[in-house]
Amino acid sequence: MDVYHSKRTKLTRPKTRKTDLRICTFNCRSVATDNRLAELLEETNRIKYDIIGLSETKRSAEVHMTNRDGTGVILGKRNDSSVSGGVGFIFNKSLMPKIKEIKIVSHRIGYITLQVNKNQCTIIQGYAPTADYEEEEHSNFYENLEDVYKSCKSRYKMVIGDFNARIGERKGNEVFIGPHSMEKRNDSGERLATFCEVNRVFHMNSQFIKPTHRRWTYISPDKQHRHELDHILANGKYITDVSVVPSFTNGSDHRMLRAKIHINAKQAKYEQVKRRKPPRRVLDPTAALLATETLDSCEDQDIDKEYDTLIHVLKNAQDAAVTMPNNHSRNRLTDNTRLLLTKRRCTNRSDPNFKTLSKECRQAVKKDHENFTKDRLLNAANQKRSLKKVARDINEYQSYIPCLISGETGEKLTSREKMEIEVRRFYANLFATKKPSATTTLPQQTEALPPFLPEEIQHSLNSFQNGKAAGEDKISADFLKSCHFTVHKLLAKKFSRYLKEGKVPTKWKSSKTTLIFKKGDEENLENYRPI
Repeated sequence: MDVYHSKRTKLTRPKTRKTDLRICTFNCRSVATDNRLAELLEETNRIKYDIIGLSETKRSAEVHMTNRDGTGVILGKRNDSSVSGGVGFIFNKSLMPKIKEIKIVSHRIGYITLQVNKNQCTIIQGYAPTADYEEEEHSNFYENLEDVYKSCKSRYKMVIGDFNARIGERKGNEVFIGPHSMEKRNDSGERLATFCEVNRVFHMNSQFIKPTHRRWTYISPDKQHRHELDHILANGKYITDVSVVPSFTNGSDHRMLRAKIHINAKQAKYEQVKRRKPPRRVLDPTAALLATETLDSCEDQDIDKEYDTLIHVLKNAQDAAVTMPNNHSRNRLTDNTRLLLTKRRCTNRSDPNFKTLSKECRQAVKKDHENFTKDRLLNAANQKRSLKKVARDINEYQSYIPCLISGETGEKLTSREKMEIEVRRFYANLFATKKPSATTTLPQQTEALPPFLPEEIQHSLNSFQNGKAAGEDKISADFLKSCHFTVHKLLAKKFSRYLKEGKVPTKWKSSKTTLIFKKGDEENLENYRPI
């Protein structure tokens, strides 16, 4: 049958556009407090994104931390001479292994570099001065932005942010400005267009046809004027779409702008599944006892093979002894607060009640966070649990090392790879001995060493504290304490062999070091304790 003459046959066009990354920029107006940050992160749970560049963070100090759900948060500090300014990034937890470098250059410029397949991609977040600033301030901003852009050697480079610029229509001699816009060009737009032409970067907003309501990113206080002030630039046409996200809001007078990038999506789904975090589970002591009652591990002449078999058997038993925990929500926001956020999301920004509604949302979020912390601490006190541990457990963010000062050159290192090299160098020199070791002759052992007893293994395991993290083998001390006496016999037999032969498994000689910050300067390695 001829498909061209059939009314019942539908010819479908294969999908040619794939999205590898979603890069967003948003003027949040303020995340000066943790409550405002929590309100913003609550909104991010509703949208698809990989990186969000932020303008006007207004933080008093630079922040590097990880949210409880794995979301990365980098917030630069505001201008020292005022309460405005500050840039930052929020990035999806799936990108954490790909981050190569993060640096906040100033209160107006910051950048993040990540590995994309075999190449690197750098996203530069900018926040340009408003029109009431002097010309010198504008010139300094674009000079610094150009220096940062040229210093980045990545294959893919993007410049995003709030430029307070109306780009307008493309002029006859311009190559990198697109044909689509919504208003006339202003002075700031002329500066931005010049930056694009000089540095050969495409202005991506103007490359796509969009209706006006899908293009404007800022609304005036009187709700009468709308402008396209936030922009996305790229050094190539690998961006498949640029559009606003109208439903995303935290009370700001700006709207989020999002770009979809297609580079290579062959392994995107595989990597997402590979890095998926397993659900939280708890140990059932009774199940652990039953699962290890008849446990046995085959012997082998090779100690390493025998040890691997032992670990495999114990892991299977541990997996059989864990269950899903009771539904114990960690969410701090109540249903009433969520209804308020939904109401604000559905309210038009030109509505006179929008500002009042945003204020109610901020107050409700703050109250919910305070009540959540108070209730958890009171319950812990009534149950005579450790308040310090509970406070650490309810902490919403975890900080990490933002950068390090090189002990050799004094240079500030922001690249993760260079920081790891510096850590290895520092502790290799710290633990290395410069004095020749004295030769000591050990006396000959005349009597055979007694073997380990199962009771000794049991006593040693019972002395461990509860709730401690497992090692590289992922077998927790809580599980071993709950095991049947058969496991203690098995461990005693293995340890006795290691003692008799004077050998230990190769994996016992390797470990992972975690740095715990003590106090002082976070950029100085001497202020960290390795465990």
